Amino acid sequence: MNLDAATTIRSIHRLVGVIGLVVGLAVLVGGGHWIHHNHLDEFLANPAMADGQIAENQRVDSYRHGFRTGTSYRAIAKFTDLRGETVLYRDWISLNPPAYFVGQHVTILYDPQDSRAAMIDRGAKNYYLPLFLAVFGGLAVLGSVQRLRMARS
Repeated sequence: MNLDAATTIRSIHRLVGVIGLVVGLAVLVGGGHWIHHNHLDEFLANPAMADGQIAENQRVDSYRHGFRTGTSYRAIAKFTDLRGETVLYRDWISLNPPAYFVGQHVTILYDPQDSRAAMIDRGAKNYYLPLFLAVFGGLAVLGSVQRLRMARS
């Protein structure tokens, strides 16, 4: 391999390594911020739990360019927090068909300091997003560090 080709390959490794490092760190830091901002870390680490009941499946219509493209349903759960206040929680996920039926009992995880910050306990699925962000961001950082090391040799 001639000197120009080796220099070009090192430059490509360096460029891809820097871009991957930025993307990986953005996923780790941005995902961590999003998880903290939405109280997911509190729900998983130290939640208050309450028995809730699905009060309604709210219809959510999706539109694109003025035309309805789909319909999904967002669960609205009612629960009583530790202070005895009744709280209505609107799930942030909407699905078709609905994930729950009206009247179904569900476990609600919520922040004891702010019972409006809540989520429906979905068991192991609660960990899917944090795990995905950690694995994707971590692999991007590790792969980028490897590429940057290759660019040095």
